[in-house]
Amino acid sequence: MSRYGRVALWMAGALILAYAGYSYVTPRQAVIADALRDRQIQVDVSASDAQAATVTLSLPADGPDDLTVVIPAGTLISNGNEGEQWLMTAQTMVVHLSRGSPTSTQQVATYCLEPFARPPDSSSPLALNAAPREPGQSLEIPGTIMEELEPVQKLSKCLDQPDLDHQTAQFAVWLVGEKWIDRSYGDVLHDMLSALKDQNMQAWRESSLEKKLDERLREKFPQLSAGQRRQQIDRYEKERDLGNPDAKIYNDLSVQQLNLLVQRTPALLEQCGMHTADMAFFKSVPPAG
Repeated sequence: MSRYGRVALWMAGALILAYAGYSYVTPRQAVIADALRDRQIQVDVSASDAQAATVTLSLPADGPDDLTVVIPAGTLISNGNEGEQWLMTAQTMVVHLSRGSPTSTQQVATYCLEPFARPPDSSSPLALNAAPREPGQSLEIPGTIMEELEPVQKLSKCLDQPDLDHQTAQFAVWLVGEKWIDRSYGDVLHDMLSALKDQNMQAWRESSLEKKLDERLREKFPQLSAGQRRQQIDRYEKERDLGNPDAKIYNDLSVQQLNLLVQRTPALLEQCGMHTADMAFFKSVPPAG
């Protein structure tokens, strides 16, 4: 073999060894569904509301020494309590685990999938529902199958971007997930106000009026300051009828909030390839003013 041939052979061998060493020290990467399927990871999920969840990932004793786990936007978080909301991750999470750091706890923004159900609390039995399913296999969410969730999961992946207004994105998820885009503005508003009335009546029964009013206003209209909520509660107390806790103020604020979201949402949907001009909901929105 010539001198140049020996040099070329030596360089090729060095490159092979370098690549092998790089592959050896580089951690493996797995999507959460595959990591759960292969029992490479343990997961714990908790949430005290519908806007964020706390996810803890851990390497089991017999798991890999290094693993980078990807939890894509649109991953379902199931809720074992009947009547409480299921969630969906709004952001992609990438978590690296190793034997030196085998556990990681992070918070991830979420969307709720059932707008009129109760939000989860710290005692809700939540689980990262990322295991692969056969097409059409039923999820334990009433009236929902996998195909029906595909459009909203696809939308959530499109909405996985920085500095996005969470309320507007949540409303976009409801428009698609609840098929409100195929209904009229008036029908959707009627359902929202009816659900709000039921929630308010339940709140009236369960605790003191003023405290529950403040909590409900803070939950439904987070843009209001404490002083503004106080003004609205004072107005409510002046106008209320003790036999009808569904005060006019709630209806007024709900309509204002809906109209604000109606103005903001089309740009998001259009950005994700949807044509809002063809949707029954946006066609029936009354003119401003």
